[in-house]
Amino acid sequence: MKQHTIIGLSLWLASVALSLSIDWRDGDRVVLLGNTFVERAQSYGHLETALAAGLAERKVTFRNLGWSGDTVYGDARSYFGPPKEGFDRLTKHLEEIKPTIVISAYGAVAAFGGPSGLDSFLTGYARLLDMVVKTTGARVVVMSPPPLENHPAPLPNQDTQNTNLAAYRDGIQKLANRRGHDFADLFEALGAGRLANRQPALTENGLHYTEQGYAVMAPIVAGLLGVPPTPKRVSSDTPEFQVSPASLADTQLEVRVSGLKPGDYTLKATDGRTLRTASEQMWSQGIVIHQRLWAVEYDQLRRAIVEKNQAFFHRWRPQNETYLFGFRKHEQGNNAVEVPQFDPIVAAAEASIHILAAPKTINLLLTRHSK
Repeated sequence: MKQHTIIGLSLWLASVALSLSIDWRDGDRVVLLGNTFVERAQSYGHLETALAAGLAERKVTFRNLGWSGDTVYGDARSYFGPPKEGFDRLTKHLEEIKPTIVISAYGAVAAFGGPSGLDSFLTGYARLLDMVVKTTGARVVVMSPPPLENHPAPLPNQDTQNTNLAAYRDGIQKLANRRGHDFADLFEALGAGRLANRQPALTENGLHYTEQGYAVMAPIVAGLLGVPPTPKRVSSDTPEFQVSPASLADTQLEVRVSGLKPGDYTLKATDGRTLRTASEQMWSQGIVIHQRLWAVEYDQLRRAIVEKNQAFFHRWRPQNETYLFGFRKHEQGNNAVEVPQFDPIVAAAEASIHILAAPKTINLLLTRHSK
């Protein structure tokens, strides 16, 4: 875990200069759109949790419409029909959700086509974004696909594919700029493929990010989208004090305590966690603690988000959809009335998430070591 923290901090610092100034508004409805990278994120919850915690006061809601293997033409969403069927399905879902912000992350699949496929991909992407804007009127953030990781043999070397991804990233950025959309460069923020054989690995096979990979990535993506963790500073002249975070995602706390008697002091949270031991002189000068003090509350929020995502997944991608809405609906189509019953479940989950995401106060105590 410590290694993951170091990697995450290093990558986050490298991404600070890439951050956007997105106009987040109260009650924004966000759709996360893309292929495998986006779909897998819903199962772990880390990306959405970092954003939900950082935007807690605005009560933003999120809907994940990622579909593994999908393209800008809707290939994977089409089931048994042509890509147009998948494209129309996506259009319908966007009409129903009515997002105010769409974060779109395509290009990972198309990049396997190499340089020769770039122009066709960008043409298709422009068409997709035209549909998004026309259907929803939402503000659009275009995000580059993440880089691939090199793992030891026998897994393949990903250098060539990262070169392809870099070219697609450049094309996507030009497309976003030309259209006036915000562009989030996740490829560069995660090392642009330069961090080969990093340990611990963030992907399971060089391609698909693990849960730990998403945990490391979450504050980086949040930072790119203008929701970075906010360092918290607290000063006290007594050994017992309270601190409230700007958000549950905060991982840096600077503590400065004056007026202590000479000796060593250990800072503990009232829930029993030990945070740091240092002399009274060091505490008076200020000590920075790199740790999520609200880890329990943060994970509780993440688990609630994962459960909400599961309920929403059943709402928009129900099992046996062919029987419910497709060419076999004459067999079980009467059960389609049950699908909208997930709506109040998702709404109730969102209300709970907004409560869980609110910053919490924690009590801290400095205890002097006996001589």
